[in-house]
Amino acid sequence: MSDVSCKSLEDFFKDARRRGISDSEFVRGIDVDLATLKDRNARIDWSTFTAILENFHRFYSLDELEHIGGAFARGTIIKPFVLMARLLFNARDFFLWLYGPDSPVRASFACVEPSIVETSATQAIITLRLRDGLVPSEIFMRVSRGAMVQIARIMGEPPAEVRIEPTPSGARFFVTYSPRNALFAWLRRLVMWPFNALRAGRALKAVNEDLSARYFELESAKQIVAAQAMQLETAYSISQVVQADLDLSSTIEAVAHAFVDIGRFAGARVVLDGSLSREAWAGAIDGAPHLSHRLDARGEPLGFVALWYAPDANAVERAALAEIVAPTVAMSLHGARAYAALVDAQQHLELRVHQRTEELSRARDALSETVTKLEAAEQTRARLFANVNHEIRTPLTLILLSVEEMRRADGMTAEQDRALD
Repeated sequence: MSDVSCKSLEDFFKDARRRGISDSEFVRGIDVDLATLKDRNARIDWSTFTAILENFHRFYSLDELEHIGGAFARGTIIKPFVLMARLLFNARDFFLWLYGPDSPVRASFACVEPSIVETSATQAIITLRLRDGLVPSEIFMRVSRGAMVQIARIMGEPPAEVRIEPTPSGARFFVTYSPRNALFAWLRRLVMWPFNALRAGRALKAVNEDLSARYFELESAKQIVAAQAMQLETAYSISQVVQADLDLSSTIEAVAHAFVDIGRFAGARVVLDGSLSREAWAGAIDGAPHLSHRLDARGEPLGFVALWYAPDANAVERAALAEIVAPTVAMSLHGARAYAALVDAQQHLELRVHQRTEELSRARDALSETVTKLEAAEQTRARLFANVNHEIRTPLTLILLSVEEMRRADGMTAEQDRALD
């Protein structure tokens, strides 16, 4: 999170250079590079800021860091406000404004919530409270004390007396400033008005130039965000189109036309490799493509998309849009190809089932015909055996009847009877 403005580090680095201490000493163990820390428009999080203060503490005592805090009160962040305040306020009024509801401290330290309660005409209690979850820094509170001591002095009054009382979320400062004779203070402001007005004008000019630079930065950032929003919206529209159909041929055609109709490319050619190879194109695809992007899904190469830009197109924006859309296109083609393979397998299975059914039907018919033939043969065999039995039994019956007749005849001897057996 961007809690602290790097502008607050200027006085620290300035004093280190004066002492001949290398700037690199203060970025040890810090994930932010030195160039960023010296960029007045950059911001860092609270933990990084406190780590930098700890690095400074390796070379500075807490009293010396308080002294730098006094320089901070006269620095580029508060100086414009001080010059204007000198024209209108005394130290008391400036304290009430600086740490009140509209405190400019929040501009440099977004994670610090200041508040002030006036206990008398010469005393006030200032509280600096950190956002929940942040760890207070003793060094930061001592630097803040140094700034508070000098605020009264730079307003043309004696230095304030400041006592610190740590709290779980920050610190409480008991500030005592010397009252000045109202008439004297008014006369001093009257005498110093031209000089303070001139310095305030110069400071306001510097602030205006800084604000103008920030304005142009914000405008540039706004344009970038708008372009990114348009790219995401275009990518979403393309994804909706290409995911509307699972048919592989329809999907690859939809991809090619979506790049042209929605993505506003001059031309697009989509090639799908593999056993289910397909190809589709839309728009003007003359000459070599301006951009060719591989399509991969789940680690599997699918093919590629070749794109042609319009004559007035921004190449960087077009490439960024293709980069955003490519994964969605790849997943859609992967799904369509898997569906096509499933349909093909289903059709092949249905064909095999049909062929097997026909084979079984033919086998059943052949078996039925065989059974019929066997039944006919069995009937023929039965008739044959019946006929043979009839033809054999008839003469045997006559013979047996004759033998019985002969046995019943008178005069047959026992030997003749045995011979008939």
